[in-house]
Amino acid sequence: MVYRNIKIQCLLLFIFSFLRITAFSQSYTLSMRGAIDTAMNNYAIIQAKKNYVNAGEAQVQYSKLQAIPDLTISAQNNYGTINNIYGPGFSLGINGTGGLNSTGPMLASQNWNAAYGGLYLASINWDFYSFGKIRAGIKAAQSDLKNKASDLNQEIFEDKIKVCAAYLNLLGAQQLTKVATDNLNRATAVKNAVVPRVLSGLNPGVDSSLAVAEVSNAKMAMIRAKDNEIQLANYLIQYLGIRDTSEPFLDTMFITRIPSNFLDSSIQYGPSHPLLQFYNSKIDQSRAQEKYIKTQYYPTFKFFSTYQSRASGFGSGYSSTDLDDYTTNYWKGVGRTRQNYLVGIGMVWDLSTPFRLRKQLLSQQMTTSGLRNEYARVDQQLNSQVALANAKVKNALVNYKEVPTELNAANQAFIQKTTLYKNGLNTIIDVTQALYAINKAETDKYIAFNNVWQALLLKAASTGDFDIFLNEF
Repeated sequence: MVYRNIKIQCLLLFIFSFLRITAFSQSYTLSMRGAIDTAMNNYAIIQAKKNYVNAGEAQVQYSKLQAIPDLTISAQNNYGTINNIYGPGFSLGINGTGGLNSTGPMLASQNWNAAYGGLYLASINWDFYSFGKIRAGIKAAQSDLKNKASDLNQEIFEDKIKVCAAYLNLLGAQQLTKVATDNLNRATAVKNAVVPRVLSGLNPGVDSSLAVAEVSNAKMAMIRAKDNEIQLANYLIQYLGIRDTSEPFLDTMFITRIPSNFLDSSIQYGPSHPLLQFYNSKIDQSRAQEKYIKTQYYPTFKFFSTYQSRASGFGSGYSSTDLDDYTTNYWKGVGRTRQNYLVGIGMVWDLSTPFRLRKQLLSQQMTTSGLRNEYARVDQQLNSQVALANAKVKNALVNYKEVPTELNAANQAFIQKTTLYKNGLNTIIDVTQALYAINKAETDKYIAFNNVWQALLLKAASTGDFDIFLNEF
Protein backbone atom coordinates (compact mmCIF):
# COMPACT_ATOMS: atom_id res chain seq x y z
CA MET A 1 0.00 0.00 0.00
CA VAL A 2 2.85 2.38 0.87
CA TYR A 3 4.60 1.52 -2.41
CA ARG A 4 1.37 2.28 -4.31
CA ASN A 5 1.01 5.71 -2.62
CA ILE A 6 4.61 6.53 -3.51
CA LYS A 7 3.91 5.63 -7.13
CA ILE A 8 0.83 7.89 -7.18
CA GLN A 9 2.77 10.79 -5.65
CA CYS A 10 5.57 10.39 -8.19
CA LEU A 11 3.03 10.28 -11.02
CA LEU A 12 1.32 13.47 -9.79
CA LEU A 13 4.70 15.18 -9.42
CA PHE A 14 5.62 14.21 -12.99
CA ILE A 15 2.29 15.52 -14.37
CA PHE A 16 2.66 18.81 -12.46
CA SER A 17 6.22 19.28 -13.72
CA PHE A 18 5.14 18.50 -17.29
CA LEU A 19 2.33 21.06 -17.11
CA ARG A 20 4.72 23.71 -15.76
CA ILE A 21 7.22 23.03 -18.54
CA THR A 22 4.48 23.13 -21.18
CA ALA A 23 3.09 26.42 -19.86
CA PHE A 24 6.59 27.88 -19.67
CA SER A 25 7.37 26.93 -23.26
CA GLN A 26 4.11 28.45 -24.49
CA SER A 27 4.82 31.71 -22.65
CA TYR A 28 8.40 32.09 -23.82
CA THR A 29 8.41 30.70 -27.35
CA LEU A 30 10.30 33.14 -29.58
CA SER A 31 9.89 33.12 -33.35
CA MET A 32 12.56 34.40 -35.73
CA ARG A 33 10.40 37.38 -36.75
CA GLY A 34 9.63 38.06 -33.10
CA ALA A 35 13.34 38.09 -32.30
CA ILE A 36 14.02 40.54 -35.15
CA ASP A 37 11.19 42.88 -34.12
CA THR A 38 12.19 42.78 -30.45
CA ALA A 39 15.80 43.58 -31.26
CA MET A 40 14.85 46.46 -33.56
CA ASN A 41 12.69 47.99 -30.82
CA ASN A 42 15.00 47.42 -27.86
CA TYR A 43 18.63 47.13 -28.94
CA ALA A 44 20.44 50.09 -27.40
CA ILE A 45 22.80 50.74 -30.33
CA ILE A 46 19.86 51.16 -32.72
CA GLN A 47 18.09 53.50 -30.31
CA ALA A 48 21.29 55.53 -29.94
CA LYS A 49 21.71 55.93 -33.69
CA LYS A 50 18.07 56.94 -34.06
CA ASN A 51 18.80 59.74 -31.61
CA TYR A 52 21.86 60.70 -33.65
CA VAL A 53 19.62 61.00 -36.71
CA ASN A 54 17.24 63.23 -34.75
CA ALA A 55 20.23 65.33 -33.69
CA GLY A 56 21.29 65.62 -37.33
CA GLU A 57 17.81 66.82 -38.32
CA ALA A 58 17.95 69.49 -35.61
CA GLN A 59 21.40 70.55 -36.84
CA VAL A 60 20.04 71.01 -40.38
CA GLN A 61 17.29 73.28 -39.05
CA TYR A 62 19.88 75.22 -37.05
CA SER A 63 22.02 75.70 -40.17
CA LYS A 64 19.03 77.05 -42.10
CA LEU A 65 18.30 79.55 -39.31
CA GLN A 66 21.77 81.05 -39.73
CA ALA A 67 20.37 83.06 -42.67
CA ILE A 68 18.06 84.98 -40.32
CA PRO A 69 19.40 88.45 -39.29
CA ASP A 70 20.55 88.93 -35.69
CA LEU A 71 18.06 91.15 -33.86
CA THR A 72 19.29 92.44 -30.50
CA ILE A 73 17.44 94.56 -27.96
CA SER A 74 18.84 95.94 -24.75
CA ALA A 75 17.54 98.08 -21.91
CA GLN A 76 19.11 99.22 -18.68
CA ASN A 77 18.33 101.51 -15.80
CA ASN A 78 21.10 102.70 -13.49
CA TYR A 79 21.93 105.08 -10.69
CA GLY A 80 25.32 106.69 -10.15
CA THR A 81 27.64 109.64 -10.36
CA ILE A 82 29.14 111.17 -13.56
CA ASN A 83 32.55 112.52 -12.50
CA ASN A 84 34.95 112.52 -15.41
CA ILE A 85 38.60 113.39 -16.10
CA TYR A 86 40.75 113.68 -19.17
CA GLY A 87 43.05 110.71 -19.80
CA PRO A 88 43.37 107.41 -21.68
CA GLY A 89 42.28 104.12 -20.23
CA PHE A 90 41.47 100.49 -21.06
CA SER A 91 39.31 97.93 -19.28
CA LEU A 92 42.12 95.41 -18.90
CA GLY A 93 40.89 92.05 -17.70
CA ILE A 94 37.23 93.09 -17.84
CA ASN A 95 35.05 91.22 -20.34
CA GLY A 96 32.72 93.10 -22.66
CA THR A 97 31.53 96.49 -21.43
CA GLY A 98 31.80 95.65 -17.78
CA GLY A 99 34.01 98.68 -17.01
CA LEU A 100 32.48 101.90 -15.60
CA ASN A 101 31.95 104.49 -18.34
CA SER A 102 30.70 107.85 -17.04
CA THR A 103 30.07 110.81 -19.38
CA GLY A 104 29.93 114.20 -17.68
CA PRO A 105 31.68 117.55 -17.29
CA MET A 106 35.27 117.92 -16.15
CA LEU A 107 34.80 119.24 -12.61
CA ALA A 108 37.50 120.81 -10.51
CA SER A 109 36.91 118.35 -7.66
CA GLN A 110 35.13 115.14 -6.79
CA ASN A 111 31.45 115.27 -5.86
CA TRP A 112 28.85 112.65 -5.07
CA ASN A 113 25.81 113.99 -6.90
CA ALA A 114 23.94 111.01 -8.32
CA ALA A 115 20.87 110.53 -10.52
CA TYR A 116 19.04 107.86 -12.44
CA GLY A 117 19.71 107.17 -16.11
CA GLY A 118 18.85 104.68 -18.85
CA LEU A 119 20.04 103.24 -22.15
CA TYR A 120 17.74 101.55 -24.67
CA LEU A 121 19.08 99.84 -27.77
CA ALA A 122 17.82 97.85 -30.74
CA SER A 123 20.13 96.61 -33.50
CA ILE A 124 20.06 94.39 -36.59
CA ASN A 125 23.09 92.58 -37.98
CA TRP A 126 22.60 90.59 -41.19
CA ASP A 127 25.21 88.75 -43.27
CA PHE A 128 23.32 89.37 -46.50
CA TYR A 129 26.03 87.99 -48.79
CA SER A 130 28.83 85.62 -47.83
CA PHE A 131 29.75 83.79 -51.06
CA GLY A 132 27.65 80.75 -50.17
CA LYS A 133 28.87 80.20 -46.59
CA ILE A 134 25.38 79.62 -45.20
CA ARG A 135 24.26 77.51 -48.15
CA ALA A 136 27.41 75.39 -47.90
CA GLY A 137 26.85 75.04 -44.15
CA ILE A 138 23.32 73.79 -44.77
CA LYS A 139 24.54 71.25 -47.33
CA ALA A 140 27.25 70.08 -44.93
CA ALA A 141 24.63 69.58 -42.21
CA GLN A 142 22.37 67.74 -44.68
CA SER A 143 25.27 65.48 -45.70
CA ASP A 144 25.94 64.76 -42.05
CA LEU A 145 22.27 63.88 -41.58
CA LYS A 146 22.40 61.58 -44.62
CA ASN A 147 25.48 59.90 -43.19
CA LYS A 148 23.77 59.36 -39.82
CA ALA A 149 20.68 57.94 -41.56
CA SER A 150 22.84 55.59 -43.66
CA ASP A 151 24.69 54.54 -40.52
CA LEU A 152 21.34 53.75 -38.88
CA ASN A 153 20.16 51.72 -41.90
CA GLN A 154 23.46 49.84 -41.98
CA GLU A 155 23.21 49.14 -38.24
CA ILE A 156 19.64 47.87 -38.60
CA PHE A 157 20.61 45.60 -41.50
CA GLU A 158 23.71 44.32 -39.71
CA ASP A 159 21.84 43.71 -36.46
CA LYS A 160 19.09 41.81 -38.27
CA ILE A 161 21.77 39.51 -39.68
CA LYS A 162 23.39 39.15 -36.25
CA VAL A 163 20.07 38.40 -34.54
CA CYS A 164 19.22 35.72 -37.11
CA ALA A 165 22.70 34.21 -36.84
CA ALA A 166 22.46 34.20 -33.02
CA TYR A 167 18.99 32.65 -33.28
CA LEU A 168 20.21 29.86 -35.58
CA ASN A 169 23.31 29.29 -33.45
CA LEU A 170 21.20 28.91 -30.30
CA LEU A 171 18.73 26.64 -32.07
CA GLY A 172 21.61 24.48 -33.27
CA ALA A 173 23.09 24.42 -29.77
CA GLN A 174 19.74 23.34 -28.31
CA GLN A 175 19.55 20.47 -30.79
CA LEU A 176 23.12 19.42 -30.07
CA THR A 177 22.25 19.36 -26.38
CA LYS A 178 19.35 17.08 -27.27
CA VAL A 179 21.71 14.86 -29.29
CA ALA A 180 24.10 14.73 -26.32
CA THR A 181 21.23 13.78 -24.03
CA ASP A 182 20.08 11.03 -26.41
CA ASN A 183 23.66 9.77 -26.60
CA LEU A 184 23.82 9.66 -22.79
CA ASN A 185 20.57 7.68 -22.71
CA ARG A 186 21.94 5.17 -25.25
CA ALA A 187 25.23 4.85 -23.36
CA THR A 188 23.29 4.30 -20.13
CA ALA A 189 21.12 1.65 -21.81
CA VAL A 190 24.24 -0.11 -23.07
CA LYS A 191 25.78 0.01 -19.60
CA ASN A 192 22.59 -1.36 -18.06
CA ALA A 193 22.70 -4.25 -20.54
CA VAL A 194 26.44 -4.91 -20.09
CA VAL A 195 26.70 -4.87 -16.29
CA PRO A 196 24.29 -7.82 -15.66
CA ARG A 197 26.11 -9.89 -18.29
CA VAL A 198 29.44 -9.15 -16.64
CA LEU A 199 28.05 -9.98 -13.19
CA SER A 200 26.69 -13.26 -14.54
CA GLY A 201 30.06 -14.11 -16.11
CA LEU A 202 28.87 -13.97 -19.72
CA ASN A 203 31.27 -11.13 -20.57
CA PRO A 204 34.65 -10.05 -19.22
CA GLY A 205 34.81 -7.43 -16.47
CA VAL A 206 36.53 -4.93 -18.71
CA ASP A 207 33.27 -4.55 -20.65
CA SER A 208 31.52 -2.99 -17.67
CA SER A 209 34.47 -0.62 -17.14
CA LEU A 210 34.30 0.51 -20.76
CA ALA A 211 30.53 0.93 -20.54
CA VAL A 212 30.81 3.02 -17.38
CA ALA A 213 33.55 5.14 -18.96
CA GLU A 214 31.35 5.70 -22.00
CA VAL A 215 28.49 6.90 -19.78
CA SER A 216 30.85 9.29 -17.98
CA ASN A 217 32.14 10.61 -21.31
CA ALA A 218 28.56 11.11 -22.55
CA LYS A 219 27.69 13.04 -19.38
CA MET A 220 30.62 15.41 -19.85
CA ALA A 221 29.74 15.89 -23.52
CA MET A 222 26.19 16.79 -22.52
CA ILE A 223 27.45 19.32 -19.94
CA ARG A 224 29.72 20.92 -22.55
CA ALA A 225 26.82 21.12 -24.98
CA LYS A 226 24.59 22.71 -22.35
CA ASP A 227 27.30 25.18 -21.40
CA ASN A 228 27.65 26.22 -25.05
CA GLU A 229 23.86 26.53 -25.31
CA ILE A 230 23.74 28.85 -22.28
CA GLN A 231 26.47 31.06 -23.73
CA LEU A 232 24.73 31.35 -27.13
CA ALA A 233 21.42 32.10 -25.40
CA ASN A 234 23.16 34.96 -23.59
CA TYR A 235 24.36 36.37 -26.93
CA LEU A 236 20.84 36.33 -28.36
CA ILE A 237 19.33 37.94 -25.24
CA GLN A 238 21.88 40.77 -25.49
CA TYR A 239 20.73 41.55 -29.03
CA LEU A 240 17.08 41.40 -27.93
CA GLY A 241 17.76 44.12 -25.36
CA ILE A 242 15.41 42.61 -22.74
CA ARG A 243 15.80 42.23 -18.99
CA ASP A 244 14.55 38.64 -18.90
CA THR A 245 17.67 36.45 -19.01
CA SER A 246 15.85 33.10 -19.16
CA GLU A 247 16.62 31.05 -22.26
CA PRO A 248 13.82 31.34 -24.85
CA PHE A 249 12.22 28.42 -26.67
CA LEU A 250 12.83 28.71 -30.40
CA ASP A 251 10.92 27.79 -33.53
CA THR A 252 11.97 24.29 -34.62
CA MET A 253 10.80 24.93 -38.18
CA PHE A 254 14.43 25.54 -39.10
CA ILE A 255 15.35 21.93 -38.24
CA THR A 256 12.43 20.35 -40.04
CA ARG A 257 12.81 21.88 -43.51
CA ILE A 258 15.21 23.86 -45.65
CA PRO A 259 14.53 26.97 -47.76
CA SER A 260 12.47 26.33 -50.87
CA ASN A 261 14.58 28.05 -53.51
CA PHE A 262 17.77 30.00 -53.13
CA LEU A 263 20.10 28.55 -55.73
CA ASP A 264 19.97 31.58 -57.99
CA SER A 265 23.66 32.46 -58.19
CA SER A 266 22.91 35.45 -60.44
CA ILE A 267 21.79 37.50 -57.42
CA GLN A 268 24.58 40.00 -56.78
CA TYR A 269 25.10 43.02 -54.58
CA GLY A 270 24.85 46.58 -55.90
CA PRO A 271 25.28 50.22 -54.85
CA SER A 272 22.08 49.88 -52.82
CA HIS A 273 23.82 47.56 -50.36
CA PRO A 274 23.46 49.23 -46.92
CA LEU A 275 27.21 49.00 -46.27
CA LEU A 276 28.10 50.64 -49.59
CA GLN A 277 25.45 53.30 -49.04
CA PHE A 278 26.98 54.08 -45.66
CA TYR A 279 30.49 54.54 -47.06
CA ASN A 280 29.14 56.52 -50.00
CA SER A 281 27.37 58.88 -47.60
CA LYS A 282 30.64 59.35 -45.70
CA ILE A 283 32.34 60.36 -48.95
CA ASP A 284 29.52 62.82 -49.73
CA GLN A 285 29.78 64.27 -46.24
CA SER A 286 33.53 64.80 -46.61
CA ARG A 287 33.11 66.46 -50.01
CA ALA A 288 30.44 68.79 -48.60
CA GLN A 289 32.85 69.72 -45.83
CA GLU A 290 35.47 70.54 -48.46
CA LYS A 291 33.06 72.95 -50.17
CA TYR A 292 32.20 74.56 -46.84
CA ILE A 293 35.88 75.13 -46.04
CA LYS A 294 36.40 76.79 -49.45
CA THR A 295 33.63 79.32 -48.74
CA GLN A 296 35.56 80.53 -45.69
CA TYR A 297 38.20 82.00 -48.04
CA TYR A 298 35.91 84.87 -49.03
CA PRO A 299 34.67 88.00 -47.23
CA THR A 300 31.27 88.52 -45.68
CA PHE A 301 29.10 91.52 -46.52
CA LYS A 302 27.00 92.77 -43.63
CA PHE A 303 24.02 95.03 -43.24
CA PHE A 304 23.65 96.66 -39.84
CA SER A 305 21.25 99.09 -38.26
CA THR A 306 21.07 100.48 -34.72
CA TYR A 307 18.54 102.59 -32.87
CA GLN A 308 19.59 104.02 -29.51
CA SER A 309 17.73 106.03 -26.89
CA ARG A 310 19.31 107.49 -23.77
CA ALA A 311 17.94 108.93 -20.57
CA SER A 312 19.59 110.86 -17.71
CA GLY A 313 18.61 112.68 -14.55
CA PHE A 314 21.37 115.23 -15.16
CA GLY A 315 20.29 118.35 -17.05
CA SER A 316 22.04 119.98 -19.98
CA GLY A 317 23.18 122.87 -17.73
CA TYR A 318 24.93 120.64 -15.21
CA SER A 319 28.51 121.93 -15.01
CA SER A 320 31.02 123.38 -12.61
CA THR A 321 28.91 126.56 -12.43
CA ASP A 322 25.56 124.81 -11.90
CA LEU A 323 25.83 121.61 -9.89
CA ASP A 324 22.14 121.69 -8.98
CA ASP A 325 20.84 120.91 -12.49
CA TYR A 326 19.97 117.26 -11.77
CA THR A 327 17.12 115.28 -10.22
CA THR A 328 16.97 112.15 -8.13
CA ASN A 329 13.46 111.34 -9.32
CA TYR A 330 13.50 107.87 -10.86
CA TRP A 331 10.81 108.36 -13.48
CA LYS A 332 12.33 111.63 -14.72
CA GLY A 333 15.77 110.02 -14.83
CA VAL A 334 14.79 106.99 -16.95
CA GLY A 335 12.59 108.86 -19.44
CA ARG A 336 14.14 109.00 -22.91
CA THR A 337 15.65 112.39 -23.74
CA ARG A 338 18.10 111.69 -26.62
CA GLN A 339 17.74 109.32 -29.60
CA ASN A 340 20.10 108.22 -32.34
CA TYR A 341 19.99 105.82 -35.25
CA LEU A 342 22.54 104.34 -37.61
CA VAL A 343 22.22 102.36 -40.86
CA GLY A 344 25.08 100.97 -42.88
CA ILE A 345 26.71 98.16 -44.79
CA GLY A 346 30.17 96.77 -44.34
CA MET A 347 32.60 94.01 -45.27
CA VAL A 348 34.57 91.73 -42.97
CA TRP A 349 37.50 89.78 -44.41
CA ASP A 350 40.35 88.23 -42.50
CA LEU A 351 43.08 88.18 -45.14
CA SER A 352 45.07 85.57 -43.24
CA THR A 353 42.21 83.05 -43.30
CA PRO A 354 43.02 81.53 -46.76
CA PHE A 355 46.57 80.77 -45.64
CA ARG A 356 45.35 78.98 -42.52
CA LEU A 357 42.57 77.10 -44.28
CA ARG A 358 44.73 75.71 -47.07
CA LYS A 359 46.06 72.98 -44.80
CA GLN A 360 42.61 72.26 -43.38
CA LEU A 361 41.25 71.89 -46.92
CA LEU A 362 44.14 69.59 -47.83
CA SER A 363 43.41 67.49 -44.72
CA GLN A 364 39.75 67.19 -45.71
CA GLN A 365 40.67 66.23 -49.28
CA MET A 366 42.96 63.49 -47.98
CA THR A 367 40.11 62.28 -45.78
CA THR A 368 37.87 62.06 -48.84
CA SER A 369 40.51 60.04 -50.70
CA GLY A 370 40.84 57.71 -47.71
CA LEU A 371 37.09 57.15 -47.61
CA ARG A 372 37.12 56.28 -51.32
CA ASN A 373 39.81 53.69 -50.57
CA GLU A 374 37.65 52.24 -47.81
CA TYR A 375 34.70 52.09 -50.21
CA ALA A 376 36.84 50.13 -52.69
CA ARG A 377 37.94 47.74 -49.93
CA VAL A 378 34.34 47.08 -48.84
CA ASP A 379 33.28 46.60 -52.45
CA GLN A 380 36.00 44.00 -52.92
CA GLN A 381 35.02 42.22 -49.70
CA LEU A 382 31.37 42.05 -50.71
CA ASN A 383 32.33 40.62 -54.10
CA SER A 384 34.29 37.87 -52.37
CA GLN A 385 31.51 37.24 -49.85
CA VAL A 386 28.92 36.73 -52.59
CA ALA A 387 31.12 34.08 -54.23
CA LEU A 388 31.72 32.48 -50.82
CA ALA A 389 27.99 32.49 -50.03
CA ASN A 390 27.12 30.77 -53.31
CA ALA A 391 29.74 28.11 -52.65
CA LYS A 392 28.51 27.57 -49.08
CA VAL A 393 24.93 27.21 -50.30
CA LYS A 394 25.91 24.43 -52.71
CA ASN A 395 28.09 22.62 -50.16
CA ALA A 396 25.42 22.88 -47.46
CA LEU A 397 22.87 21.30 -49.79
CA VAL A 398 25.25 18.45 -50.64
CA ASN A 399 25.78 17.71 -46.94
CA TYR A 400 22.06 17.97 -46.24
CA LYS A 401 21.31 15.35 -48.93
CA GLU A 402 23.90 12.96 -47.45
CA VAL A 403 22.50 13.12 -43.92
CA PRO A 404 19.63 10.60 -44.35
CA THR A 405 22.03 7.98 -45.74
CA GLU A 406 24.47 8.46 -42.87
CA LEU A 407 21.73 8.43 -40.23
CA ASN A 408 19.99 5.29 -41.55
CA ALA A 409 23.28 3.43 -41.82
CA ALA A 410 24.31 4.45 -38.29
CA ASN A 411 20.95 3.38 -36.82
CA GLN A 412 21.13 -0.02 -38.52
CA ALA A 413 24.73 -0.50 -37.43
CA PHE A 414 23.90 0.34 -33.81
CA ILE A 415 20.99 -2.11 -33.75
CA GLN A 416 23.12 -4.84 -35.34
CA LYS A 417 26.10 -4.32 -33.05
CA THR A 418 24.02 -4.27 -29.86
CA THR A 419 22.11 -7.40 -30.98
CA LEU A 420 25.31 -9.24 -31.81
CA TYR A 421 26.82 -8.23 -28.49
CA LYS A 422 23.83 -9.54 -26.56
CA ASN A 423 24.34 -12.83 -28.34
CA GLY A 424 28.06 -12.87 -27.64
CA LEU A 425 29.08 -12.46 -31.29
CA ASN A 426 31.13 -9.24 -30.98
CA THR A 427 32.88 -7.11 -28.37
CA ILE A 428 32.01 -3.97 -26.43
CA ILE A 429 34.41 -2.07 -28.72
CA ASP A 430 32.11 -2.74 -31.66
CA VAL A 431 29.15 -1.43 -29.68
CA THR A 432 31.11 1.68 -28.65
CA GLN A 433 32.04 2.40 -32.26
CA ALA A 434 28.41 2.04 -33.31
CA LEU A 435 27.48 4.41 -30.47
CA TYR A 436 29.94 6.99 -31.79
CA ALA A 437 28.62 6.55 -35.32
CA ILE A 438 24.98 7.18 -34.45
CA ASN A 439 25.88 10.15 -32.24
CA LYS A 440 27.92 11.66 -35.07
CA ALA A 441 25.11 11.05 -37.58
CA GLU A 442 22.54 12.78 -35.39
CA THR A 443 24.94 15.67 -34.83
CA ASP A 444 25.57 15.97 -38.56
CA LYS A 445 21.83 16.01 -39.18
CA TYR A 446 21.18 19.15 -37.15
CA ILE A 447 24.41 20.80 -38.29
CA ALA A 448 23.39 20.22 -41.90
CA PHE A 449 19.99 21.85 -41.38
CA ASN A 450 21.59 24.76 -39.58
CA ASN A 451 24.32 25.21 -42.19
CA VAL A 452 21.77 25.48 -45.00
CA TRP A 453 19.98 28.33 -43.23
CA GLN A 454 23.28 29.95 -42.23
CA ALA A 455 24.43 29.81 -45.88
CA LEU A 456 21.23 31.54 -46.97
CA LEU A 457 21.74 34.17 -44.26
CA LEU A 458 25.30 34.76 -45.48
CA LYS A 459 23.96 35.24 -48.99
CA ALA A 460 21.43 37.80 -47.75
CA ALA A 461 24.19 39.64 -45.87
CA SER A 462 26.60 39.69 -48.83
CA THR A 463 23.99 40.82 -51.38
CA GLY A 464 22.39 43.38 -49.06
CA ASP A 465 18.92 41.87 -49.64
CA PHE A 466 17.56 40.65 -46.30
CA ASP A 467 14.30 39.58 -47.96
CA ILE A 468 16.16 36.62 -49.50
CA PHE A 469 16.24 35.16 -46.00
CA LEU A 470 13.08 36.72 -44.54
CA ASN A 471 10.75 35.44 -47.28
CA GLU A 472 11.62 31.82 -46.49
CA PHE A 473 9.70 31.72 -43.19
